Amino acid sequence: MDTQSFEFGLSIDDRWQGHGIGKALLKNLECRAAAFGAERLFGDTLRSNDAMIALARKSGYAFKLSPGDWKLVRFEKLIDLAPQDISCASWRLARASRHVSPAAVAG
Repeated sequence: MDTQSFEFGLSIDDRWQGHGIGKALLKNLECRAAAFGAERLFGDTLRSNDAMIALARKSGYAFKLSPGDWKLVRFEKLIDLAPQDISCASWRLARASRHVSPAAVAG
């Protein structure tokens, strides 16, 4: 199992697109993934999803074919920064939560 790669999905209602919400969420995901030790983030989207493709492109993601489905495109980004080098506050919370037992997280 690859524990250094994190897959994510992101959905913004059409009414809220273009307001910077996707960009903010993606930046936060990158920060939290780095805090959890991820080396790579990736996701798949429909080839027709111009908004997500544009967001991923602007955010520095690389593109390739999605394995197993020709209707999708995969975007991925290597995370080569230490969590504290990423400008967000939540990395501290994510790092602290790594020390919490899985049973406590499950709830």
